[in-house]
Amino acid sequence: SNDQVLHFITVDTSLSKARTYDPIVPYSEKQLEITEVAISDQGEISVLSVQEEKVPAEKRKKQMRYKLFMLQADATSFSEKAVTSGDKQLTEASLTLDNNNRKAVVAGFYNDNDSYTGTGVVFASWSLNGNAEPEIKTVSIDDNARIKLIGERNSGSNTGLYSYPIRKLVLRSDGGAVVIAEAAYYSEYSYYDYFTQSFTRRIEYHYDNVVIMSIHTNGTIDWSAVLRKSQESLDDGGVFSSFTSVLQSNRIDLIYNKDLSRNNAVGLFTVDNKGVSDQSNVSSSESSIYILPQSGKQVDENTLIVAAIQKKKLYLMKVEL
Repeated sequence: SNDQVLHFITVDTSLSKARTYDPIVPYSEKQLEITEVAISDQGEISVLSVQEEKVPAEKRKKQMRYKLFMLQADATSFSEKAVTSGDKQLTEASLTLDNNNRKAVVAGFYNDNDSYTGTGVVFASWSLNGNAEPEIKTVSIDDNARIKLIGERNSGSNTGLYSYPIRKLVLRSDGGAVVIAEAAYYSEYSYYDYFTQSFTRRIEYHYDNVVIMSIHTNGTIDWSAVLRKSQESLDDGGVFSSFTSVLQSNRIDLIYNKDLSRNNAVGLFTVDNKGVSDQSNVSSSESSIYILPQSGKQVDENTLIVAAIQKKKLYLMKVEL
């Protein structure tokens, strides 16, 4: 079958089942990868998905086509929206819902069809109330700004913003959004071990610079900031790499391990609502604390709880900012 059925259950505040949804998407699982799902306060469902297609003229080149499926609260079938603008194809995208303005918002990076390198930002929104035309805005990033964002060491390559998966999309009060993206990838190789007489498979995990962009509701970039870091590890799933975040009323805090060797300090990178950034430490290198960033949970406006290891023992670490 070329269809797949999605299953959703919503519950009320007493955890009793409020409604069951079983809409059909007219694509098979092999044809379409679902990347994000969001449900509005009034029960509308938005599903962001991506199709990866080969470019016939170039065997090694692929293009990704993002689609947004929207289900009204009283409907049984999705409406399908293409997340695109002219010949600009998205290379990364993320979905969130603006319940105040009743919109589904998608932001991401795009590239021109003749390039692998991300060359701009797409900011799009669809009304949750019906079939109104989407608002899709694009803004290009010139070469100087692109080099600043991806780092000088990558400026001569095709890594670009194409290699920056979006980690978080934060809505602004004016209808714009803040995009947080991280240069993350892994590489795999194998070799023959003459001692064990077998092949050994290794996976290297890389988590590098983090880009933070504040996008105005008109699609322009108000400001951007870059956390420069280089985290590399082997065969561990990248469990000590990346970052965890705390969102406050006037700033964003990123907490991360600065050095995955024996001299680690837990770092803090702060960006305020004007784009002014600052760096400091949460713990010193002498404390030998390593956080597990993906376990981080913000529990109030300025407090984070995250798993941490110190001297081979596992703890819950409380960070007050």
